[in-house]
Amino acid sequence: MPANPNHYELTLYYKFSQYRTYDLRVDLKKSFNLSLLRVTFRGERLYYAYLDFNLKRFHLSFGKRKKPISRNGLTPVYNLLFPIRPKIVLKVTNLLTPYTKEQALIYSKISTLRFALASSNSSYFGRLEFFLPNLIEEGRSNKPKGKDFFSLGLSYGAKGRDWVRGLDLSLRRSNKFFSFEYLESKSLKGWYAQVGAYKGGFEVGLRYEEGVGTSLLISKYFLKERVRFSLLLLNKKLKGFVEGKF
Repeated sequence: MPANPNHYELTLYYKFSQYRTYDLRVDLKKSFNLSLLRVTFRGERLYYAYLDFNLKRFHLSFGKRKKPISRNGLTPVYNLLFPIRPKIVLKVTNLLTPYTKEQALIYSKISTLRFALASSNSSYFGRLEFFLPNLIEEGRSNKPKGKDFFSLGLSYGAKGRDWVRGLDLSLRRSNKFFSFEYLESKSLKGWYAQVGAYKGGFEVGLRYEEGVGTSLLISKYFLKERVRFSLLLLNKKLKGFVEGKF
């Protein structure tokens, strides 16, 4: 029996915070050149809507999606170590153009190299990721549980004389995770470092960031595999999160 080429995924994400996020995602994977159609809403706002064409070694994408800047920014929220992204990531990725923007994108993964190039309204963005042999990441995840990998990433974007750029390093080994990312523009610069560990169904993490305000995130735990409950201490303020993937 051939495998069903269609894949449907529903992700619900809720934050006990100042805002709520509901993410409905549908993937239609086909055996011919059109490999993916994705439409995502955040609340009532259209967040993603794009077509993805598989050309064997390369993919072409047209529509509204994230520009290839920042590893943390590109990582799906359900694969993050902390459900709150660093402030420097939120600031820098929205410079030049909004982070989710109509664009033409080409991307590929060849051996130990992954790259993406995008163009949108006279702005250009690019990202390179390097992996070590036998430590190649499948997908993108900042959580400690999973296959070992090592990656080094470089990001750059330009619009006229304005620019943004970044450097990131990530490592997962024996259900322990470390990542560092530095981002800057003409007006902003900052960095964060985080570590995490998974054992016996529990996950803990620690992150420190500087640049756009200084903050510290500490203590996080998960229960179950598809429903996650998180408690974070953010600058001495306790916050709770519930996430579900079905």
